[in-house]
Amino acid sequence: MKSSAIYLMLQSLAEDNGFKILALLWNPGGFLGKQREISGPASVQGLRIRVSEPLFGVMLKDAGASVTTMPSNEILGALQSDALDSVVTTYETMLSLKIYEVAKFATIGSPSVFMGFSPLVISLATWQMLTPEQQAIFEEAAAVADRYYESEQLNVERRTIATLRKAGVSVHRMTKEEYLAWLQTAQQTAWMEYAKVNPRARELLVTLVRTFLDDVAEVK
Repeated sequence: MKSSAIYLMLQSLAEDNGFKILALLWNPGGFLGKQREISGPASVQGLRIRVSEPLFGVMLKDAGASVTTMPSNEILGALQSDALDSVVTTYETMLSLKIYEVAKFATIGSPSVFMGFSPLVISLATWQMLTPEQQAIFEEAAAVADRYYESEQLNVERRTIATLRKAGVSVHRMTKEEYLAWLQTAQQTAWMEYAKVNPRARELLVTLVRTFLDDVAEVK
């Protein structure tokens, strides 16, 4: 992604706000809940789902879910008391908070409609104080971190699936058709709301979609 137009735009936006992105650290996730398996958009109808990202909530609401937000440390208790039916979160959160102990169904694995983003950043003022040689060292270290983190997330996914199955949780991997149905829902809801934020947000979205389409074309 660091060689793409969208990365250059993100970096420019970051620098306009006083910091620089060093490493792109992505955290895949999925659905975990008690009531039923989540597949396509219709499957969330009537469910009370905890989300951490407002625009993701917009998409779920359009699909018929009741959306709520709460601190991560309250999720387990809410599921235990039946105040919550499901949660969409990262694999690390599923494991660290042991949410799977009260869950019956999980939708995890690629393709996924949920991805956390935890970039490693540095103050632009600090960056500009570094010599070119020091900056090169930071960028080299960031590239190593990107490669390691991507590999480790694959291990986290495998460990999450194994842990959930051992705990008796039914694990579902979203089909291509289900994923495309969510993509269509996102286009009609969350994407439209994001594009309304300001002209730059719309430009980011259009560039991101174009980047994905170019990648698909190259694969073909």
